[in-house]
Amino acid sequence: MKLRVLIILLLALALLCSCSVRLAESEPESSSGRSEFSWPELDFRGSKSSDPEPAPPEPVDDEWFSGCCLLGDSLTDGMRLFSGLDTPDYLCSGGADTSNILERTSEGKSGTVASYLASEQYRAVFIMIGVNEIGALPSGYSERYEQLLDFVIARQPEADIYVQSLLPVTAAKNAEGQFTNERISEFNEVLKDICEKRNLVYADLHSEFTNEHGCLPDNYSWDGLHLTVEAYEHWADCLRLFAAEW
Repeated sequence: MKLRVLIILLLALALLCSCSVRLAESEPESSSGRSEFSWPELDFRGSKSSDPEPAPPEPVDDEWFSGCCLLGDSLTDGMRLFSGLDTPDYLCSGGADTSNILERTSEGKSGTVASYLASEQYRAVFIMIGVNEIGALPSGYSERYEQLLDFVIARQPEADIYVQSLLPVTAAKNAEGQFTNERISEFNEVLKDICEKRNLVYADLHSEFTNEHGCLPDNYSWDGLHLTVEAYEHWADCLRLFAAEW
């Protein structure tokens, strides 16, 4: 009887040793000889990385510009006549600059630009002026532009002010030497500084009208400076899109 029990114990011990050996052979070992546990690979990347890019905003419709005003020289007058954007008010005068725009009679109206700024209340004022004084020093342009802004803001305290960049000229116009894209870029830097200092919106139309050579495309102008109907329509489209982003 004792012999039978002893044999059973020896068989059980042999079976246990055999299982331990098999288990050890099936597990990987580290350099220290210990078995290692491998965690399953987890992806900790955020779900945003796989999200699609947000769609660009839809341009506003022309009714958005009701109660707004575009202020400027003959280029702005061209917007009034040829862009198809009829809802804003236009306060503009051909040949005007920052020193005399306020005293000029607005095109298509009976009063001066200053009188309409004093009597009307606009929701937003879009300003583009300066190309007629490209021959002047940027420092003088900065001082006069700020004086114009002081007048507009004082009479339009609730309006959002949008400072539009000056537009480039064609390569042929640039070569004449009077209106150069280099000087226009200098004036635009002045406008950027003013906007940053006063916390105003700088509307960068310049980049929207510049070709690969840094000039206004020939099909956008009939004289190198003033715009074609196609260009005025593009300007209006830019404002519709800018308004949606602002």
